[in-house]
Amino acid sequence: MSVTQLDTLVVGATFTGIGLIGELQKLKPNIQSVLIEREITLGHEFTYAYKHGTNWQHQKELNQAARILRAELTRRNVLSAEGRAHLPGITPILYQHVRDQELPIRLKTEVVSVQAAGRGYKVTLYDSSGISELIVRRIIDTSSVKLSCPQRQQTSGKRISALLHAKKNEHGLVAEQALHAFGGAAEFNAASFSFKRGRFESESYISIPLAAEDGWIEARRKIHQFWANRPVELEGWSLATVADQFDYEPNAGPHEIEQDWYWMPSTAYANPLQAMDQGIEWGRNAI
Repeated sequence: MSVTQLDTLVVGATFTGIGLIGELQKLKPNIQSVLIEREITLGHEFTYAYKHGTNWQHQKELNQAARILRAELTRRNVLSAEGRAHLPGITPILYQHVRDQELPIRLKTEVVSVQAAGRGYKVTLYDSSGISELIVRRIIDTSSVKLSCPQRQQTSGKRISALLHAKKNEHGLVAEQALHAFGGAAEFNAASFSFKRGRFESESYISIPLAAEDGWIEARRKIHQFWANRPVELEGWSLATVADQFDYEPNAGPHEIEQDWYWMPSTAYANPLQAMDQGIEWGRNAI
């Protein structure tokens, strides 16, 4: 079995994780760190969860990498000046961002176990090549559900979201009923659901709260039940697709698990840019 020694292991190819590993590589180019992700997707805690987020337009003092990403999202017409985002369009731009920076990311890699080892940790991983081990000084887990330490799960709120598509009128234009939903507001929040406009007139997002113990079968049943009995304001919309990631609502970190082992959930932040910025900031201060 191969054993590799590294400085920092980042868990989760989240916006926070990507910002963090980028900053570590920038400030410590001669000290190896790596980011691992159990899935094949990046930034899924927002984009695949259809978590639109808030306050995109109120972030003028972002760190450089987050500013570059925001500029590219704006240039590609994925983010408006008013802070309305087209979440599916963010994914390929994020992949390009990672590629341009040549970040050390291993996808489809699972944490099997973590054990104390001297002044650091021995981490056993599993991927398509089999079992491998890392000896690391520090672990920073940016996943939504504490993948590096699932036995210490903390209860947090979670939601399931969906992407809506506006119905068209006889002229092929977005129906007035859809345009004027909730008085044309960009955002509407109620106890039973939230509604947020996307980048385009034909695009919106809804989410509903779930119980902590709800699995995917129950979550999908609840959102389809909600849609079958939706408010009249949503009659101008159709349910396009349901998220394949839960929208978790943990408290912002970092939360210390053990010495030099932290949980910093990306999904705790208001939007992807803020999540990336916090990862950058924490990476800079943790050197």
